[in-house]
Amino acid sequence: MRQINPLQPLVSVIIPTHRRVEMLKRAIESVLSQSYSNLELIVVDDFSNDGTIDFLKSIEDERLKFHSNKESKGANYSRNIGLKKATGNYIALLDDDDEWLQKKVEKQMELLMTDDQIIGVSCSYKIKNKHNPEMEEEIKKDLTVDFNKLLEQNYVGSCSFFIFKNQKDVLFDESLSSCQDWDFYLQLTQKTKLKIRILPNCLVNYTIHGNQITSSGESYISGVNSFMEKWKSHLGFNTYFHFKYHNFRMNLRDSLNEKLGNKGFNLLRNYYKKFTNKKP
Repeated sequence: MRQINPLQPLVSVIIPTHRRVEMLKRAIESVLSQSYSNLELIVVDDFSNDGTIDFLKSIEDERLKFHSNKESKGANYSRNIGLKKATGNYIALLDDDDEWLQKKVEKQMELLMTDDQIIGVSCSYKIKNKHNPEMEEEIKKDLTVDFNKLLEQNYVGSCSFFIFKNQKDVLFDESLSSCQDWDFYLQLTQKTKLKIRILPNCLVNYTIHGNQITSSGESYISGVNSFMEKWKSHLGFNTYFHFKYHNFRMNLRDSLNEKLGNKGFNLLRNYYKKFTNKKP
């Protein structure tokens, strides 16, 4: 175990997990090997049956704590369990299928500890495809956003990129099946009137593996609708119309795919692209 620097403020790291023990191993290793050592790692297992608990019990690092849900309650519920158990004044989030680069917390804390106008810090990231390791792409951002700017879109990105000053009364909305991270950032900035900084440094490997909630799934569409209903009094017309149109397209695509099958749908899509030169 790394020697802990007691002069560093404690950062609580929360990882929700559900039946992805092999990916979880990589995520945990990326936390415990951080250059910033004063960490409290809280893993919340959402009723896995793949040996996750045995693996967690085998880790010999006093910074690790874990909780096991008695039934599967979802990632938002698990994140909230972690938030309630966290003792640090700073909170970092990580999904079990992503991994941090070694200086991730250090770089973000340098800014978070010195800027009183910032409630949280996100970062740029590298996309990695589990099924095609040669496909990698760096997504770089360099901006600062407040509540009003965040109403336009989720500039902050995945929870895995984010670290923030602990706010005991801000939790994840467990009713949302998607857009939960965006909703959380809006809650934070609305409550505190502070901003979120997105660093240009690529500090996270974001993994694509086919099991995430995607933009074509029913869970995603349902979550977007619930999110829009929750924030509709704040969303501008352009943002609201964009999501309505996007959901219409996703519903149409799913319906055609169901009726025609994958082969028929792909033929129709290629025909459309050929004669319109547009992506459907």
